[in-house]
Amino acid sequence: MGKAVRAKQQRRTAPRRKLVVVDACEIGAYRGMVVLRAGSETAPPLGLGLPPSPELAGALRSASLDAEEQYWEVLPAALRGVTPGDKAAAMTAVQSWLLGKDWAGVVRRIPPDGGLASLAIVTSWGHVGLVADPPYARRPALAIFDPMQLRRLAPSFQSALAAASAAPPGPPARSWPDAAAAALAFLEAQPWPAQGTGYREPTHDEATIAMRGWHKDFLTREPYIRPPERNLPE
Repeated sequence: MGKAVRAKQQRRTAPRRKLVVVDACEIGAYRGMVVLRAGSETAPPLGLGLPPSPELAGALRSASLDAEEQYWEVLPAALRGVTPGDKAAAMTAVQSWLLGKDWAGVVRRIPPDGGLASLAIVTSWGHVGLVADPPYARRPALAIFDPMQLRRLAPSFQSALAAASAAPPGPPARSWPDAAAAALAFLEAQPWPAQGTGYREPTHDEATIAMRGWHKDFLTREPYIRPPERNLPE
């Protein structure tokens, strides 16, 4: 009886995982860490301080290819009823569609050794989920990326990874938790969205051309086969 009560109390007090469907994203480096802010430009972002791991970059690339195997099939359902060219309505529709899925169930299926320390990557419903727990995020979080976003972000992530790998965590030498805490504090002190990034949103025509090109690439390449070790247990 006592153990059951304590277990229930622990479940009630465990922080809920923050789910963020990524619209805007910034990636950089700070004192040996890859720093990332993601979310909507109209709400406070999710901040992550990530170790400069080449394995993480490779896993994101593989997950993007994996998610794309479903992406082109599920996208019409997510955008049903949206007027072409209405970016705000499209983002709202996709966000609502994704947040209605059982991501908590997907996260529960991650085996204890299935992530990089407190990080893991999952794919479901044609999208990629970056799962982060403290110390790499302030609270348990899940950032949900469109695989086409990850294509666009790949050069920025690689640049940030190289910069973070070249810079030590700073004196005094920090553990990863200390370095992550410093990175998160740095992010929280910055305005959102950052000013003067030089980034310009593509026009509807530009975005349409890019999407057609990516879809053509998908149709002409060999299907991505997920490695058995990346299958989550049922």
